[in-house]
Amino acid sequence: MSNNKQQISNDNVDENNSLTDTFLIELTRGICFAGIPHAKERERQQNLLQSVQISKRLHIAVPSNGLNLHLNLNNSNIVPEQNEVHFQSDILFNGIPIRIKGQINILTLFGVAQFEKLLAIQRGYTTDILLNDCKIPMNSIEAERRERLHKRLCRIRETLLKL
Repeated sequence: MSNNKQQISNDNVDENNSLTDTFLIELTRGICFAGIPHAKERERQQNLLQSVQISKRLHIAVPSNGLNLHLNLNNSNIVPEQNEVHFQSDILFNGIPIRIKGQINILTLFGVAQFEKLLAIQRGYTTDILLNDCKIPMNSIEAERRERLHKRLCRIRETLLKL
């Protein structure tokens, strides 16, 4: 796997601002609701609805990568006709501001999500971004430093995968 495929940069963002980074593309394979995993299915379904409607939080897992995410939702709605919950959340993922948009089927508790890099940071604007209920002042110098750190981490990860 080459460095170019592992690094997130402006070249890895398509016209819809979706990340084309291979690792993030793998994350879109599928997600599942990870709240109260040992409860009965009906109880888990009710917990999913309560999490979205009342607490505006969602615990999801990406089984293909073993990744668990606790999301504070920016936007969510329930679509009863499709038995789906649609959600959106902004997080810091490996130091990069990411927006997660997805849907989870209420009956099966499985769904898909799309990961997008936030434009304000990608373009290096000075802004305040609300991520996981924390205001993080971000300017172009900090964004560049985080980008360099992420590239370094990707090179380390690639080296470890070769071992």
